[in-house]
Amino acid sequence: MGQVVVYRRPGCMFCEQVEEILTENGISFDSVEVKERHEQEAISRRHGALAFPLVLLDETYIGGFTHIVQLHSEGRLRAVLLGEKPKESSKDSNMGLGSLSGYAALGRLLNQRKSGD
Repeated sequence: MGQVVVYRRPGCMFCEQVEEILTENGISFDSVEVKERHEQEAISRRHGALAFPLVLLDETYIGGFTHIVQLHSEGRLRAVLLGEKPKESSKDSNMGLGSLSGYAALGRLLNQRKSGD
């Protein structure tokens, strides 16, 4: 299992919700609170993110709140972060689990669409 890190801002309710989802799924993580605005901007820019939280696996950006909630709702969160085989359901049994780099690329694409790039 790789190292999961959540970068969060003080008072961020989305950050708290992501950490709750990770905890509920038995995923251990390090929480890093980034207080200074210039540090927040630098971390966001480095990973191509637009907002906090930022969830990283072995220093690879997985996504933020929307991405983590989506992976959780699809039953793929543990598969992506822990390398477990995803649970198949009748609704998505034909969908394969993408690679870690695929999820990272999807996160970057979604962020570009949000920003209008």
